[in-house]
Amino acid sequence: MRELSGCAVAVLVAAAALGACKGETKYKDSPATVDKLTKCENFVGEKDKMIQQLQARVAELEAKGGDEFTVTMTDPIQISGKDTGKHTSVQVDVEKYAKAFWAHVNGSRGAIRKCYQTALKKDSSLQARSITLNISVKFNTSGKSTGVSMDKRISDHFSACMKGVTHSWTIPSAPKSLTFRASVELTPQ
Repeated sequence: MRELSGCAVAVLVAAAALGACKGETKYKDSPATVDKLTKCENFVGEKDKMIQQLQARVAELEAKGGDEFTVTMTDPIQISGKDTGKHTSVQVDVEKYAKAFWAHVNGSRGAIRKCYQTALKKDSSLQARSITLNISVKFNTSGKSTGVSMDKRISDHFSACMKGVTHSWTIPSAPKSLTFRASVELTPQ
């Protein structure tokens, strides 16, 4: 037999060693790592429970409607309001919310008039006359519009259109839910 060179022997030994290590590498966590992981999982579980409790409390408070402030506005801006809630310890800086609401009313006058014009065209029983419409828009504590109501019923189409107009209205977050009332003059064209 021929003798193998030292280099060839080294290659054969290395190949044999690699063939013997084909199994999976297994890791074992230290007790300290396992303890930290357990504490982290417990913390996450407690945090999730607290979030659920807070969300349930917010939903309960909003459903009660207990902490609400109603603001009536006129043009030029005059503000009058009343606290309709049982808890009066929270003060509301109404002016900044009122300005945000009034900006929406003024910015949407064209869209509101368009709702009225479309309602007149779609419903021949409506009288084409000028009316003053008092609208009320309710905002939750996060500042999102949650509904609109009007003192006059014009038509189902008009009500749906007004919901679409006011749906995207927002005001800054507030400590109480707020309802704003404003008058809008509607004139047929």
